[in-house]
Formats: sequence, C-alpha cells, structure tokens
Amino acid sequence: MIATQDQLGPGRYEPHKVRRIRQIVQFVFLALFIFLLVKALGGRVIGSFIPVLSMSIAALVLTLLLGRVFCGWACPVGTLLDWVRFKRVKERKKQPPKQLRIIKYVLLLVLVAVLSVWLLLSPMDLKEVFHGRNMLVAVSIVIFTIAAIALNMIADLFFCRYLCPLGGVFALVSRISLRFRYVRVQCNKCAVCVGSCRMNAIDPRHQFESDPAECTACIDCLTVCPSSSIGFHFRWQRN
Repeated sequence: MIATQDQLGPGRYEPHKVRRIRQIVQFVFLALFIFLLVKALGGRVIGSFIPVLSMSIAALVLTLLLGRVFCGWACPVGTLLDWVRFKRVKERKKQPPKQLRIIKYVLLLVLVAVLSVWLLLSPMDLKEVFHGRNMLVAVSIVIFTIAAIALNMIADLFFCRYLCPLGGVFALVSRISLRFRYVRVQCNKCAVCVGSCRMNAIDPRHQFESDPAECTACIDCLTVCPSSSIGFHFRWQRN
C-alpha cells in the first residue's frame, strides 16, 4: 500500500544499523546450527537438544507476527546463500519467471504426503532414523549445500525463492502476518529497491509493493532507497 505522511508513525528506521544487527543474528544462528549438527553427527540426536515441536510453533508464531523473518534472519541455508553471490547474476536484469514459485508449494505437499504415509506405515523416532547413518547424513548435507549454492548462479537465492518447502510454509503464513512492508507517498518511482531485492518480491507495476509471501524482511530495500520511502509497520498502524 502507499502510506500517507500521517501514517508514518513515530520514529525513523536506521536501516544500515538494522542490517548490521541482522547480519549478526544470521551469524549466530548459523554457528548454532553448525554446533548442533556436529553434536548430532557425533552420536547425539538433534531431538535430544531441541524441543522440535516447540521451536516450530515459535517460528510460525514469529512469522504470523513479523512476516517471513525466519528465512531472512535465522535460516542457515538462507544465510549461506545470502553471503555467496555471483557477480554476473548480480548484474543480470532478467529474472526467472515468478510462476516458478509454485514449485516450493508442490514440494511441500509432496514432502507432507511422504512423511505422513511413512509415519503411518513405519513409525520410528528420530534416533532410529539417524542411527548408524552419520556419514550418509553428513555427505547428504554437503551435497545439498553445494547444489543450493550452485543454483545461485541462476538467480540470487534461487533455492529460497522457488524450491524450499519450509519457505513455502512460512510464505503461506506470511500472507496473513500482522507486520508488512509499505511504501510512503513520497516514493519517486526510481525503482532502486527492485534491483536490491534478492527475493524479487517488489512489483513496480503495483506501486512498488512487495509480495508478503516472498519478502523476508532483509531490509536491503530500505538501505538503498534515496527518498526514505520504505518502512515496515503493523496492520493496525494503517490509519
């Protein structure tokens, strides 16, 4: 939406400071993930450290409140892909068609169906799944990481945009999140924000609004906006 001047609310964003905080948060979560992964591959099961269900619920609640922030601030895969960029991709103006985003929802449905059938027909706990397969798990993670980084040669965050089923879950919830990106009335239509968005979430044909399902609140668009016309606020702050 386009916000009028009296909808801006108190205070001002300091985008560069917020982006630095985001980078620190990304590093912390990546380090935590690596630590837990090493412990798990060393013979301890991830499920013994983390109440997985509680963490999942917390991530969904956070998404409902703030949008798809897990992907932009905490996901270890997203962090690696955010850090590994290819110059020719960065300079490329043509983006893959947005219709490809449906792939992550298809993969999500397939994953849910497979897991549901598997748990019904052959239920087993997490320890049984990983027991004796540490090397296989480690190799699989390495191959997956290399493949995800290689896809960055097609487009920035290609895996996050089009293939990540977990991202599909957060994208669905983000559509009804309470906090979202907005554009102020003084926007000069320079379109610099479009080029800064690695998720290709900003649509210049619709007043430079972003798709709430694709915006990961990375705030890169805020740091490059020459007229300080972009912000985030809650739905009840519209009027």
